[in-house]
Amino acid sequence: MDILIACYSRTGNNALLARFLADKIKADLEEIKGVRDRSQDSAVFRIVIDSLFGLKERIHKPKKKLSNYDLVIICTPAWIGRLPSPLRTYLALTRGSFKKYAIASLSGKGNNPKLIKQVRNLLGRKEVASLELKVPVKEGEDVVKKKVSLHELKMFEKEINEFVKKLKIS
Repeated sequence: MDILIACYSRTGNNALLARFLADKIKADLEEIKGVRDRSQDSAVFRIVIDSLFGLKERIHKPKKKLSNYDLVIICTPAWIGRLPSPLRTYLALTRGSFKKYAIASLSGKGNNPKLIKQVRNLLGRKEVASLELKVPVKEGEDVVKKKVSLHELKMFEKEINEFVKKLKIS
């Protein structure tokens, strides 16, 4: 089975998850990048506005041809529980290009039903599997600024293995 992981990651946490999954299941990786730099703290206001109003953002042209893949795993954070604007744009541009999809997310909340619903609505069908992980933070730590380590990500090994089983990779 040919698998692509399409990943958007503002902080690097979902990029870490995407690389971890790609290594585990031997998948190709496509990094979705917005034209606008969202890495600075000053971008938070724009992120909130885009998320609340479901706005799209210009992105760099995708490099991978999605029709070459049997499964696309969408790896994304949640911005105030919703789909980030660069990923919203990517899905709108590519929605008819792939057969099946799954969702993997590492976010401050962990459980984001609005994000899942937005992806389903954009793509017009249900995912084959979903993985929603909560960024591990200590008391007093800012979840928005938290950089997840590989060691911390490996604490979710059980959940990740269950997700991989649901993908039915042969």
